[in-house]
Amino acid sequence: MKEIKAPKRLIYPVPMVTLSFDDARKDFYTVAVPIMEKYGIRGVCHVITGWVDGTGVAFAPTTGGTADLQGPMSVADVQDCFARGHEMSAHGHEHSNTQEDIALCVQKMNSWGVPVYGFATPGSVLTLANHWIRKKWYSDLGLLYARSNNIIGRVGAKNNVPYAPTHPFYNYFLPSIGIYSTTDVSYIQSMINAAITDKKWCILMLHSILNPDDAGYGADSWFWSADNFEQLCEWLADLQTQNQIRIVTFKDGIQLINGLPLLD
Repeated sequence: MKEIKAPKRLIYPVPMVTLSFDDARKDFYTVAVPIMEKYGIRGVCHVITGWVDGTGVAFAPTTGGTADLQGPMSVADVQDCFARGHEMSAHGHEHSNTQEDIALCVQKMNSWGVPVYGFATPGSVLTLANHWIRKKWYSDLGLLYARSNNIIGRVGAKNNVPYAPTHPFYNYFLPSIGIYSTTDVSYIQSMINAAITDKKWCILMLHSILNPDDAGYGADSWFWSADNFEQLCEWLADLQTQNQIRIVTFKDGIQLINGLPLLD
C-alpha cells in the first residue's frame, strides 16, 4: 500500500483577523452582515439554537441584557448567512457550557443543513483547569476549535493567538478580544497593529451591531455602533488589499496555521 504523507506545513506569511459575533442576534443579519459584505468580509456567528428556534429557555433579556431587544435570527436567517459564506458556529442550545447542551446545539444546526466547525463558550469560561475535559467534548463532536474571551493572564496584545502551526490543545483554547459599547476603534486598531507586527491572529468578539435608532442602542455594554463597525471594516479591507492581513473565518484560520487545505 502506498504511504500517504501528511501535507507540508506552510505558514501563511500574513497575520490574520477574525470577526466573531455571539448569540445569533437579529442585528447580525440586518446590520453587521450588510456592512461586512460591502467590504468583502466574511464573519463568524455563534448560534444559540434554542433561542433561534424557540425551543430553549428564553435568552433575552434576563441573561442577555437589553441590547438584544430585536430578538434572535430565524432559522432561515442562519441558513442564508451560511449560504452567503459566513461561518455559523455553536454557542449552546440554551447558552450553556454543558456537554449535552453543546451536542444538542451542533445536532440542531446540522439538521438545518448548516455544518458546524467550532464552538464559542458562553460566559468565556475556558480555563486551564477545565480545558482538558472540554476539549475531548469538542473533538468527539468533530469540532475544530473553541473560542473564549480573554484568557486569564493574557490581556491586550498578548491576547492575540501566536501565529504558527498549533498543537490541538490551542485550537480548543482560542482567546479573543472583547468589543463593548465604549471600545474605541483606535484601541482595536492598536491590537491588530500588534498582531501585524508579531505575525499573530487577532480574534474580535462582538455582540450587537446597532444604529442609533435601533431598539437596544445604548441599553447596555453588549453593543457596538454601526458607524464604528463600518469604520473598522473599511480599514480592515484596506489592510487586506495591501496584503498586511488576511481576514478569515475560524475554520479557514485553523486550516491555514496548520498548513492544511481550506475546507468547503
